[in-house]
Amino acid sequence: MWLIDDFRDFDYCKRLFGENTVTVGEIQGFTLKRCDDKCSSYYGLFDGNTLVAYNWLMVFKKTMVRGHEFHVKDELMGQGIGREIYLYHILEEKKILVSDRTHTKFTGKLWAKLETIPEVEIMMYNASTDETLPLDRTQVYNNSHMHFLARAR
Repeated sequence: MWLIDDFRDFDYCKRLFGENTVTVGEIQGFTLKRCDDKCSSYYGLFDGNTLVAYNWLMVFKKTMVRGHEFHVKDELMGQGIGREIYLYHILEEKKILVSDRTHTKFTGKLWAKLETIPEVEIMMYNASTDETLPLDRTQVYNNSHMHFLARAR
């Protein structure tokens, strides 16, 4: 585990992308890179050598990943970068993506946009009972054990 003052510290988080980092794609003219360890995958969106967005996914249940950190530089927010990175996870890598237990107004908008994409199925995951259920936003936002779940149709 690492000690960090602020998860929005792009310069510090750039260090997560070491020797085993691979380029996996391009999003809106930026280079998408991934670096894996035993139970996490880190995705960084780079403008040349500058990290402009990053996403930390933690593997659980062997088939699912939980998003723990996702940050986009302020000047690039609202341009669909988060949606495109999530779509990469879901549609290209065929990951079953589960939200963490905290939601910001930006992640709320992101999940709402994902619901409009025909290739993506949005459901609800109950961590207490290990059940995948039909989506009920009021349940997700009012219970720490309920999460969004996204997967390819």
